[in-house]
Amino acid sequence: MKRIVIIIISFLYFSHLFAQIVFESAEDASIFAVINSVNYTLRKQNAVSSLEVANLSIQDFLPKFDISWTEADNIRFGGADSRNKTLSMNMQMTVFDAGKKYISYKMNQAEKSSDLYSVDIETANFKSSVISQYYSCLLLEKTLEVKKDLEQNTKKQLEIIEREVALGLALENDYLEYLISYRKIQDSVKILERNLRTQYRVFKVILGLEPEAAILLKENILDLDEYFYLEPYSTSLWQLLKSRSLELRRQETSLYYSQLQNKQNKLLLIPDISFQGGISFSGGNYPLNNPSYSAKLVFSFPNNPFLPASISTDFGFNNKGQLTGSTNAVSSNIVPQLNYKAAIDMQNIELKQKKQSIKDSVNSMYENLFQQIASYDDSIDNIERIKETVDLQNKRLIISEKQVEKGTLKRIDYLKQLEELAEQKISLLESITSFHELTRTLEIALDLPFGGLKQCLNIK
Repeated sequence: MKRIVIIIISFLYFSHLFAQIVFESAEDASIFAVINSVNYTLRKQNAVSSLEVANLSIQDFLPKFDISWTEADNIRFGGADSRNKTLSMNMQMTVFDAGKKYISYKMNQAEKSSDLYSVDIETANFKSSVISQYYSCLLLEKTLEVKKDLEQNTKKQLEIIEREVALGLALENDYLEYLISYRKIQDSVKILERNLRTQYRVFKVILGLEPEAAILLKENILDLDEYFYLEPYSTSLWQLLKSRSLELRRQETSLYYSQLQNKQNKLLLIPDISFQGGISFSGGNYPLNNPSYSAKLVFSFPNNPFLPASISTDFGFNNKGQLTGSTNAVSSNIVPQLNYKAAIDMQNIELKQKKQSIKDSVNSMYENLFQQIASYDDSIDNIERIKETVDLQNKRLIISEKQVEKGTLKRIDYLKQLEELAEQKISLLESITSFHELTRTLEIALDLPFGGLKQCLNIK
């Protein structure tokens, strides 16, 4: 939380002072994008508030009270006027419902928890897309630097060969061939510059910024910590993924909801028993001192699919506790649900489908995780191999430069070596960028903070 506050303050300060937004890492960009997204912010707030409301929705477990007061004055012509005042207080509470209200309460909680997981999953996917766009921009920037460096070196050699042609020390055909290659390099630089501008526009859109906003990415992707392979920790990572996967938690919550719903359907034939008690005071003048009492026991089958009915017995008592009357009543709304069995069968099938879906998700997660681990470890090997190749090409280039000065190597061949070295440097940048993106993807899938992969595996 402290880091988020620092990012916001820094953004507000530097955007005001320099009209430029600086991101030190992909983490900063993803946090900024989520904070700056009104949609994700409101959806998160709504999901959290809905779950809080669901947790506090305990009114169905509490007794219900109501108070009423009436005052009636009747005027009779030719007779005595009459006045009647009544104060009534009633209480109603459920005595027994076989846990149906509690199940409904837990179902509501499960539903809102599932909604919150869905928002968190969408936010995590959004962060992944921001990170992908971030590294696309960074890769294009670094690639452009390599290409511009190649263009500059090529231009120096072009100026030399131009002088050599003027002095008759080089063939014009060699000069033209070199010039064609140089123009191609210039074109590739222009294309990269255009692609970079386009990529930055895409990046600004996903960040929620205006197209005119200035952005600076300061992360040095070449400055890496010591590499470590993940294959030796594959079992630990799998256990961690199973325990922290947001998608798996969401599916398990959805399954729990269906299990509660299935359990609730089996309780439809069990009656709800409720007690209603009341006391009323009546009289012509205050204070009212003529109390009467009532007690009512209700057996109801409100969701019975065949014959929803309500059976009640009502007793009345005077202020001396003497029974003054009783009433028995039965009411029913005869609207049988002819599709009841088919609906139950369908819910049972859906329950089995959700169980199977979780199994399929676990298998898919297992396969994807080990593919990511393999890609992660392969990227390390690839980085080391390309680094070695770049070192060898740099050494060869030093020798080739001396050969060019001696005239034993054509400048066009030297240019090809420069281009090969540039391509290897770009390949190295692509591998390192891919490594960073794989690391962030794994951390998001494991619901870890940025940079938490190494700490969670206790790697020193």
